Amino acid sequence: MRRVLIALALLFLPLAPAGAGDRAYCLHASGAEAAGNYDLAIDYYTRCLKSVDLSIGNQAIFYNNRGEVYYRKGEYDRAIADYDQALRLDPDFAFAYNGRGSVYIRKGAYDRAIADIDQALRLDPDFALAYNNRGSAYFHKGEYDRAIEYLYDLEEIRKAWPYNGRGSVYYRKGAYDRAIADFDQALRLDPDYALAYNGRGNAYTGKGEHDRAIADFDQALRLDPDYASVYNDRGRTHFYRGRFAQAVPDLRRAVAADPEDAYRVLWLYLAQARAGQGGRAELGDNARRLDLSDWSGSLVRMFLGELNAQAVAGMGEANRTRQDKERRAEAYFYVGQQQLMAGHTDNAAAFFRAVVKTGITNFIEYIDAKAELKRLGQ
Repeated sequence: MRRVLIALALLFLPLAPAGAGDRAYCLHASGAEAAGNYDLAIDYYTRCLKSVDLSIGNQAIFYNNRGEVYYRKGEYDRAIADYDQALRLDPDFAFAYNGRGSVYIRKGAYDRAIADIDQALRLDPDFALAYNNRGSAYFHKGEYDRAIEYLYDLEEIRKAWPYNGRGSVYYRKGAYDRAIADFDQALRLDPDYALAYNGRGNAYTGKGEHDRAIADFDQALRLDPDYASVYNDRGRTHFYRGRFAQAVPDLRRAVAADPEDAYRVLWLYLAQARAGQGGRAELGDNARRLDLSDWSGSLVRMFLGELNAQAVAGMGEANRTRQDKERRAEAYFYVGQQQLMAGHTDNAAAFFRAVVKTGITNFIEYIDAKAELKRLGQ
């Protein structure tokens, strides 16, 4: 739909007083964006907005489109500024509300995202992508039933992505069979949908069907060899199976794609240590790119020897919110790994049992805690 908006904008560009060179900026901006040349696209959109005598409606469209490019680049504050400007020019611009809502999702401002997307849907009740995005916002808030409610509304569209979205929510709820059914439907509608293969692979991993999971991850990477999250997921699945050395190259590639993700750094180190490859020096190198003052940083500091296991276990003692319970699952899991590597298998098993007791079934730590207990014969 956004491409249609661009085409409409070009149809109604004035022929005067702008020159042919000025109009060319507007014409080529979309092509540069489609080619992934975001800096050039932004330059063209900026020149277009400055150089061409656009109508107010077309100005709003091009601010909206430049906002999308900033969003794709991860420059969220600039994206919001452009969406704001688009909405000042056209207060009834549903696409700009939806776009700004998408940025707020990325920034973790889920309530602001929902408010914007709700407004987009008031302006355009048939705006399918906005339904999807509202479901995504509720998904990230942890309100999975509301997320499913909005994603369910999309089934009549007969597109793959709503099924993929709902499958992802069912996966997070631990409803793996329902998740697989949705991913299956997404793949029937789009057999080359790498995202759905990865999602189904994760659901199979949750069920303990690791061979089927690996097959799906392999297919996702055949379709999209640069899909970094798949390397992370496939590496962890090798880890769950006890194939630690096989997990290392996948997890290292995942870290290279996102070196500021502390959990990726942790899992790479765990795989190296469990494979007998050491990994402590690489952990130290990777840690220099992390914020060690936050929660995940505390877990990294434990393996660096800067924080003792008892202190980390104590961080999981709070029991007020779901986030407390999630952190408890993580704390006990990583302390369990530390104890296991130190040779204290009874202590490790006790911590892994405590992870399972939390009932946070959709966390990777829960999945591997069960695998570790099985390997320990418990």
